[in-house]
Amino acid sequence: MPSRTSRPPFLLVPAAVLLAAAGVAAATTSGTVHEAPSAAVLVGGTAAAVLALYAPSRMRGVAVAVAAAAAGAASGHVLARAGMPRVHDLDHLWGIWAYGRSISAGAWYPLWIPYLGAGMPLFQFYGPLNFLLALPGILGGFAPMGAFKLELLEGHVLSALSFLAAARILGAGRRGSLVAAVAGAFAPWRLAVFDYRGALVEENAFLFLPLAAASAIRTAREARLRHAAFLAASAAGLVLTHLPSLFTLAVSLAPALALEEVTGERPRGRRGRRLGALAAALSAAGLLTAWWWLPAALEGGHTSVGERSAASRYFRYGEHGLAPLAPFERRLWDRYRISLPESYRAGAGSGQEPMPFYGGAVLLIAGLAAPFGSRRSGTVGLSAGALFALVLSTAPAAHALAGAPGFAQLYFPWRFLTPASVLAALALGVGADRLCREAGRWPRALLLPLLATLVVWDAAPYTGAADRIPSYDGVVHWASRAGDPAHFETSMKPVPVAVPPGEEPFRTWDLKLPPTAYSTGIDALYYVYPEWVTPVLYRTYWLARDPSVVARAGVSLMFDERRSEPLRLAARPYAELSAPGRPPDPLGPARVSRRPGLIDARVDAPESGGRLVVLEQGFPGWRASVDGRDAGRPEDDGGFMAVAVPPGSHRVVLTYGIGTPARIAGLLVSALAAPVGLAGLLVRRRRRSARRGPSADNPPSSSRGPSSSRLQWPRREGDDA
Repeated sequence: MPSRTSRPPFLLVPAAVLLAAAGVAAATTSGTVHEAPSAAVLVGGTAAAVLALYAPSRMRGVAVAVAAAAAGAASGHVLARAGMPRVHDLDHLWGIWAYGRSISAGAWYPLWIPYLGAGMPLFQFYGPLNFLLALPGILGGFAPMGAFKLELLEGHVLSALSFLAAARILGAGRRGSLVAAVAGAFAPWRLAVFDYRGALVEENAFLFLPLAAASAIRTAREARLRHAAFLAASAAGLVLTHLPSLFTLAVSLAPALALEEVTGERPRGRRGRRLGALAAALSAAGLLTAWWWLPAALEGGHTSVGERSAASRYFRYGEHGLAPLAPFERRLWDRYRISLPESYRAGAGSGQEPMPFYGGAVLLIAGLAAPFGSRRSGTVGLSAGALFALVLSTAPAAHALAGAPGFAQLYFPWRFLTPASVLAALALGVGADRLCREAGRWPRALLLPLLATLVVWDAAPYTGAADRIPSYDGVVHWASRAGDPAHFETSMKPVPVAVPPGEEPFRTWDLKLPPTAYSTGIDALYYVYPEWVTPVLYRTYWLARDPSVVARAGVSLMFDERRSEPLRLAARPYAELSAPGRPPDPLGPARVSRRPGLIDARVDAPESGGRLVVLEQGFPGWRASVDGRDAGRPEDDGGFMAVAVPPGSHRVVLTYGIGTPARIAGLLVSALAAPVGLAGLLVRRRRRSARRGPSADNPPSSSRGPSSSRLQWPRREGDDA
């Protein structure tokens, strides 16, 4: 038991820190919340956490898990209202709609989604877990908006549970772990990622970031197999959701781990063994997910992501650094705003305010101060990592690192607020747990509820909404109207759109929000995930504004929010057969069909033969066959696909699959890594058993009593707390 008589009164340091943090939050508050949160829900979530802190020991495990889930749900309660918060990344509504439509067509994991752009391999470049997590909403019959909100709400709950589990991995008791869960659930920046930015990939990264941080620290301290396994699994989850979040966490943790090595508690085992375990876990994550990231890396040159970023004056890392105190300024969500480049704010945008970047004064200050509460808290690395991440989000650091590998590809240095929030929440929970153990029963009974309450109070305004998109039904065009331009409901009006039957694919241009039914036969050519189309299509069509050019990409309706009625275009047919000396022969819906990754056409070519042109994006992985005979990779036709057809009636089939060198290599690496890794674990376990051997103190299982045959988990420090 730790000594309780050698410490000064417990309220001295932590009370001063909390008082200062609350004072900073109150003093820097500005603005008003456009859509206020429910006070009853927040009080209920806080009460659930406080009651769980006082739960009897025999019920505490279940109580804190339920309370953590309740805190997560309370933090996202604004999603339960009609409509949805207006967020930055509305593309994801289209992504969920296209995935739901692919499921209706029988493709549960579509390698190719034909309904976005001119068709695109969305799952190959955008972390596939982000769309798979929308399955409950899609299968539950929710429209894309409802499925998107349900996924966000799931993320609120699961990320809170992730913080709870991460604090337990770091050795905190159940009470301290619950404080970490509440701090993570009500981290203002996490709430901004979810309900202000709507950044689906960064939101889902919060499911894995706390576990990855905690297991990395424990692996670096002790090199235990279970911690390394947690690290491998959570890192793999980050690869399949948002690889840049793994990068920001790794950068933030690197100096933190080095500092822990010097100043932390005495590590167990040789340094080489511990670092080797860390490297092995990360390598395992990379190998097991090579099936996804290797093709994405090697075939990314066929997309326009690099060209688009290089040409943009907005996506420049050095332009988006924060003022050093911005994460401590409690600016409320009064309206929809974005991050403004530094040069724009100094010029044409002078006087305009960017989006708030509040990280939470209570969370950040108390988290950074955690090591001062107890010398044995084990929070030095966590707090140092949080501080380092905060520094990396600032403008001076952004200017210095703008040309460094990996940083420019982040686009926004404020993405480091994510690891800062994660590490600060874990430091707060673990530090409070240790402090209360050393201080005694009554301090513990007062401090932990106070911490949880202050964290919720600080973040409460950020559980509301800055703007709202109302519910709608069918296909709706949102046109601007006279009104307050700051808010969607007052500045935009819904205009229903009738889609002609039997003309699939019916391509649209700049339709803001997807249909509510997954069966609606339209495509969104523009403006959805433009980075995942080929450079030739991006330059020719995505940068075009001439309706005659857009029509050549098969667009039938061109929308503009300045007009209520769309511009109806004479669209080029989706598929047509051209032959010398003859006008093109368009193939109607009766002669051509398409599903995710499959285009099936029936053509009648003249004696001179012909050329079938399909307005589907050409990309590595497409193969053509004519009457069942392989015709190789389709020819290029201005970014679309074409197939030479001999005279006569033929069936032409285009299929998209895994048969590229990069995809085959990735699958082989992952397929070999799994059994090799399992064999290595079995060999390691056998060697450990052989080294231990039977002894008088540890006899073989056959000589133990019947009660000893059950698996006995070692009791961890903090299980009673």
